[in-house]
Amino acid sequence: METAPAEALELLQSIPDPADLNRKNKALFNLLYIQALDKNNFPIESDSLIHIALSYYKSRGKSRELAETYFYLGYYFVENSMTQEAIHTFLRAEKIALDLKEWNLLGLIYARLNKEYQKQQDWDNALKMNKLSIHYFGKCQNIKNMYLGYLNLAQTFICNTQLDSCQNYLQKAQEGFLKIQDTLDYVHSLILEGGIYLSHNNLSKAKTLLLKANGFYKNTPNLKQSLMLALIYSYENKLDSARLALSHLSNEYPTTEPGFYFTLANIEQQDHKPEKAFETLKKGYILQDSLYKNNIAHSVYRYAQLYNKKTAETENQKLALRNHLLLGGLLFLLISSLLLYFIYKNRLNKRSREMAESQMRVLETEKRITKLQELLHHLNQTPKNGSQKLFIQQIQMLKELAAANTRNIHNEKKRNAEIQTIREKYMLGEDWEAVKTGINGLYNGLADYFEEHYKKYLSESEIKICILTYCNFSIQEIATYLRISEKTVYNSRYKICKTLVPERTNSLEQILNKIQNDFLNSCG
Repeated sequence: METAPAEALELLQSIPDPADLNRKNKALFNLLYIQALDKNNFPIESDSLIHIALSYYKSRGKSRELAETYFYLGYYFVENSMTQEAIHTFLRAEKIALDLKEWNLLGLIYARLNKEYQKQQDWDNALKMNKLSIHYFGKCQNIKNMYLGYLNLAQTFICNTQLDSCQNYLQKAQEGFLKIQDTLDYVHSLILEGGIYLSHNNLSKAKTLLLKANGFYKNTPNLKQSLMLALIYSYENKLDSARLALSHLSNEYPTTEPGFYFTLANIEQQDHKPEKAFETLKKGYILQDSLYKNNIAHSVYRYAQLYNKKTAETENQKLALRNHLLLGGLLFLLISSLLLYFIYKNRLNKRSREMAESQMRVLETEKRITKLQELLHHLNQTPKNGSQKLFIQQIQMLKELAAANTRNIHNEKKRNAEIQTIREKYMLGEDWEAVKTGINGLYNGLADYFEEHYKKYLSESEIKICILTYCNFSIQEIATYLRISEKTVYNSRYKICKTLVPERTNSLEQILNKIQNDFLNSCG
């Protein structure tokens, strides 16, 4: 297939009744036959052989044969002017070839993608594909195709008007073709380079290259090279030489190549024959228009074929999509049910934790109320002076405030309203002197001792917090009494501890008990 493609095609055509082969061999025969057509430069006129091979290889999973089948299906789309379908199919072949590390096939795929992106004038992608093809041909030591990649890259830079880069890659291609003695491709590179110089009106350099290329042809002239030579001779006013260059083509190309007529019209214009030049130019445009219409007609026919095929595919896709949606809906319902269950369970656990915390707070509040009741009972048993009565009222108020907090633990608005009502009832929230007098009476002057010995270390509010803490007031009760936030009480307690005991090894209650011992010792 690689070294003698004509013999390969002949051998394949000699196989009797390939339709009778089993499914595996029939797929292989079709793939090899399509490859042989491509290697011998025959058009792939039908995709039926490709689809037979594709159907088999798709059922067998990823393989080199599957990637090759997609490649030739893309090539079929190229020949039928279906650029988007070709690109899509080449990309499918690329994905499989990458997974299987089929470097040579990847080089072929990227070379074809380069040409398709050039048709769309997408130069960035065209250059990217060309460089990838060179990379993978080099990786698998396909030297000839690597040098052809340089030639294609030069053509891409011409289209993108990057002539310096074009010259660089042309030189690489020519050196490579000479190294491997590839005369035909070397001549093509000379013709391409001659066209570059011709486009820049460097007629002398262009003619030298084209004549150099002409020396490699024995009998059959190259169309593009002959047309460019004729054009150069016409610019130089060497009309006989221009006609001679075209005469080699007159028997083979005039009915199929509009460029022949356009070049001949230019020669006749230079020869001062405007009427004849006009008629020749008219023939060229008529031929160009005819070829365009034939392509359109062929495209319409192919579209009708593809429409029927795609309609069937669309129906199958819709059925598959419906099944997928049904399965997706069931999965969605299952996942949603699980999520709802876990959300409900999480909320239930959260409520249980909140109830347990609330019960703990209620128990702590009840303990403090019990302590306050014991303190009230003790005060009621002692002779009552005015200060003690005021202090009893303060304690009673705090007791009611604690109870209000417990009752309305989940309703902040109601809790605040009830607290305000209790404050207005007692009207004692700021009568600190009365409270201090009561504490001095209960604890033998402890409040005065605090103020006298610690006023240079602590602020007034910090001294109040110390005294109330010693009297078993909770943080919440202290905050309520002093009308500050609980956070402020926490911060003040921390600051007091750091001030009184810098190493901060004891709690505030332990520090206050030590202060009480010092106070009792000072009292004798």
